[in-house]
Formats: sequence, structure tokens, C-alpha cells
Amino acid sequence: MPMSMIRLRPGVNAEFTQSLNEAGISSSSLIRFRAGLPEKLGGWTKYVQFAVDGVPKAMHAWLDFNENEYLTVGTTTGLFNIVDGTIADLTPQIFTSDFPPDFDTTNGSAVVTINDPNIANVTDLDAVWIKTPISVGASSWPASTRSGW
Repeated sequence: MPMSMIRLRPGVNAEFTQSLNEAGISSSSLIRFRAGLPEKLGGWTKYVQFAVDGVPKAMHAWLDFNENEYLTVGTTTGLFNIVDGTIADLTPQIFTSDFPPDFDTTNGSAVVTINDPNIANVTDLDAVWIKTPISVGASSWPASTRSGW
């Protein structure tokens, strides 16, 4: 049988049929192209031994100045950060509390303390959204400042 030269087409072309894509690759798994020729990618290993919740949609990996490895994974159900084989849930949490209004104020201070018996461990990074307008103490706003309400 005489030898003939075959010119391989680099890349994977999934749009052509296999008969139309002669001397080309129609589907692939774990290959890469170098100098126009396919070679095995070398496989992969698990980064962590657990799965994240939801379907992953985006990932971002980086190193800090101390060369600690971080991987943040955004899924359909949340945002997760993986550091040293442990996972931290970064998804914003919502907690609704229905309690009678209990506020503390100090005359001349802009600080209002909200006393909610249903929640503990509130930090400066937490947000409070009060759905119902409230009044603390006697309001001394002149009527001209309330125009448009």
C-alpha cells in the first residue's frame, strides 16, 4: 500500500459532520494543540474532596502576598471560597425578625441602638432594613422639611 501525506487540521470542529471533517477532530477530551498537532493534556486531579452546592457558573483563583491559594466559586445557589481544603459560604444571608420596636438613643448622638431579642452576634458588616417607618422620641422636624412625603 503506497504511503500518502495527511494534513491534519488543528483544533476541534464540532460544526462539521465527521465525514465532512476529514483529517480533522470532531470531538475531544483532555487534549491540547501544540504546533498544530494534538497531544494529551495529562489529565486532572481533584482540587478538593467535596462538591459545592448548585451548578458552578464561574471560578476565580488567586494567590495572596504570602502565596496562599484561594479559589472562589460562584454557583446557581451561592458564592463559596475554598482555602486550604476548607469551604466558606460567602453568600449573603437574609434573616427576617418580627419584634416590637425597642430602640435606644442618646440626646445629641447620631447613634441609634436597635434591641432585637431574636438575633445575636451582629457585626459592623451586617445591614438592617426597617420596612415600617418608625419614630424614636419626639420628632422636631419642621413641616417644610417633610414636603414631598
